[in-house]
This record gives sequence, C-alpha cells and structure tokens, in this order.
Amino acid sequence: MSNASVISTPTVGKPRELNQGGTGTAALVFSTDGDTTYLLPLPSAGQLASGSGTTGRSSMVTVRAWGRVTGGTTTNYTATLQYGTSTTSTDNTTIEASTARAVNSADHEWLIEATFVIDSVSDKIQGFGRSMVANLLDSEAALDNVPTSVDVTADGTLGFVVAGTFSAGNASNTSHLDGFQIVL
Repeated sequence: MSNASVISTPTVGKPRELNQGGTGTAALVFSTDGDTTYLLPLPSAGQLASGSGTTGRSSMVTVRAWGRVTGGTTTNYTATLQYGTSTTSTDNTTIEASTARAVNSADHEWLIEATFVIDSVSDKIQGFGRSMVANLLDSEAALDNVPTSVDVTADGTLGFVVAGTFSAGNASNTSHLDGFQIVL
C-alpha cells in the first residue's frame, strides 16, 4: 500500500459549525463566518494534470472530509461533497452525497470521500465516491455528477466545499467539519 501525500488543505481559518442555532432544513455550506466559503482549493496544474492535447497527463486524487454531527431532535443528516466555490449549495456541483441517516438526539461521526481522475484534456472529474453517517456506510459508486469545464490551470481559484443538511430544524442540531484534504 502506498503512502498518500496531502497536497491541499483549506487556507482560510477554521470552519464554524453548521446550523448556528438555526432551525432551517436547507443544505448549508461550511464557511468560516457565513460569508466566506471554507474552500479546499484544487491544486495547481503543476501538482495535477498538466499539458494540452495529446501531451496532457492525468492524475488520480482523493478528496476527504470528515467530522461530527449532533441531532438536536428526531432528524436525519446528509453530508455532501461539492465541486465549486459558493456558499450557496445549489450553485455548486454535488459530486458525492451520503444517504440521509438518522442522528436522532445523539452524537455521531460522518465522512465523505471521492476518488477521481482529472486531466487537462477532458476537463472533467470522473471517478467514484463513498460516505458514512452514524456508522452506516453507503456503497461505493460512480460520482453523483461529473463536473465539466474543470480548469486545472486555475491555480487554486477552483475547488471543493462540503455542505450538510438536517431533515428537521432544531436549534441544537450541529455539524462540525474536522478535516478536509486532497491526497495524491
């Protein structure tokens, strides 16, 4: 088994907890202050696939995110890995989403992971993902959506975000993003 090398981590602050005492049920993107996305930047072309036309090459990478969740009431939680930079979940492309799992008035962990190939010729991210909430693992499957027009020369201006959704609003619902990284 080879050793994975972390090639990207978020560069701004620490993500605040999701919910912040709110009672909504819409997907929320982790942010540092509600306005600044907690972005995991897509590494530079030098670290990933570079070149053009038939001279391009591909790279296989894995994006991992994990954390804790507490249901303040009878509720389900869904963790979502998205390609994009927006604090508005619907503006990003969901590449992997967990099944909504019960976290009813209890503390649990969650993780989400996508392994994919990226290259400078197709400008796509293609691969597979898996996720777990409350120790219930979703089967590994092809990515939920394939991002297109992925510019590997954008040098850190594009990337990934994580969103979470509670099925029932409660001021005590919380989710924390404890780790977020790209490994080569």
